[in-house]
Amino acid sequence: MRFIQIILIILALISAAVYFARFRSVFRDRLIALLLTALGILFILFPGATTAIANVLGVGRGVDLLFYLFAMTGIFAFILLYSKVLDLETQQTELARFIALQLASEPERKIASAQPSVTPPGD
Repeated sequence: MRFIQIILIILALISAAVYFARFRSVFRDRLIALLLTALGILFILFPGATTAIANVLGVGRGVDLLFYLFAMTGIFAFILLYSKVLDLETQQTELARFIALQLASEPERKIASAQPSVTPPGD
């Protein structure tokens, strides 16, 4: 085993550990993360396997296949995150409108909320 393989395996394990420790996700997402980590470690241990798979799929080199897969995954992740940002913006707008309507319909509440609820020290 080469030194770079050891480093890459350690990095793959650390990234999986961070994912499992920091992110709450459904079982399906955790399973996918576990499978991708295992697949990554297998490709690190057996780099010729990527070339064999690439040749079967009609791609010249294994690294080209991995690059294509990574590019498609990155585009998918970008679209997914962008759609989540749009959803959050919509929710934020609806919440702001709701609060504005609540404050507009209850003027005494607006005045009460503008006054500090805690008296300053020394009073």
